[in-house]
Amino acid sequence: MSTFKKRYRSPEECAAASRHYRWLAQHLPIVRRPRLVSADKTTLVFEHVNGRKVLPSDLATVAEHLGHVHGIANAGPLAHLDLTAGSAGPADAIFTRAYFPSRAETLLRRYRDGHIASRESLRRLSLILERTAQLPAAIYKDANCRNFIVTTEDTPFTIDFDDLDPAPMGYDLAKLAVSLQMTYGALPASALTAALDRYNQASATHTRAAPISAEQFTDLLTLQAVLTAPYLGKHHYTHPIDTITTVLEPR
Repeated sequence: MSTFKKRYRSPEECAAASRHYRWLAQHLPIVRRPRLVSADKTTLVFEHVNGRKVLPSDLATVAEHLGHVHGIANAGPLAHLDLTAGSAGPADAIFTRAYFPSRAETLLRRYRDGHIASRESLRRLSLILERTAQLPAAIYKDANCRNFIVTTEDTPFTIDFDDLDPAPMGYDLAKLAVSLQMTYGALPASALTAALDRYNQASATHTRAAPISAEQFTDLLTLQAVLTAPYLGKHHYTHPIDTITTVLEPR
């Protein structure tokens, strides 16, 4: 059996990733993931999955998968989660970061580090954050394009379990779209619209939550672009955020 190893800087980070993996296996088995073969203090060993990296042409396919995952999460374990609260919430305490306060802190840090140009821009982004915190709850799994493998059957597998937090529906789809654009270049608004449609159609098969509108997805894209901006020049991110598409046409 072929395997691959994920090594962590500390036992705490390794233990957190293991908890995230097991929580997903229990609560969201629809998340396709490699089998966890073994673990020690700083290493997780997974069964190897044959496949390729996610490309811009895969956006709609992965969007549909995320829609199913988030719809099930919203209808089940995150049904009553308040994203504006100061506590992450669930009884099993798998989530360690609450959505709104943690992102508010990050936006302030981005401003201090020069990734947000002015106090007015910070105020505008803070209002966007407030709006997104009113959306139905799902999970954030850091759906950047390097955290999936697409098999020969066009099936997306999740291969990274470092992050797992509550977040609005559509938030992780926005992360995928931003990461693809920062890696490969701007996508047409029509591709983002098609991905959002596939996402909403999939999530609607599991939850009664309202679909994410074009305007709401623009908010999520704008927020994710700013949060991801400091990673330009790392992790194959070569396209700055002012070159990517973040606006969908309202419908």
